[in-house]
Amino acid sequence: MGLTYWIPFFIVVLGNIGYHVVAKATPVSAPPFLALSVTYLVSFFLCAAAYVVTGPSLRQDLSASNWASAAWGL
Repeated sequence: MGLTYWIPFFIVVLGNIGYHVVAKATPVSAPPFLALSVTYLVSFFLCAAAYVVTGPSLRQDLSASNWASAAWGL
């Protein structure tokens, strides 16, 4: 088993640890839907920034997608 096996394993383990640390730091009094909305908003901005850095053309890529991309959000 080479490095290509262990890197994804450690990414999953570190992501899981990070998830639990952040989940415990979330206040109990925080409204759950607001906390989830903030989570997805931050994720949206990170994904949008990654796309701007790596994507060739927004117009071209939007024309290549269909309804299934929006359905994933449901």
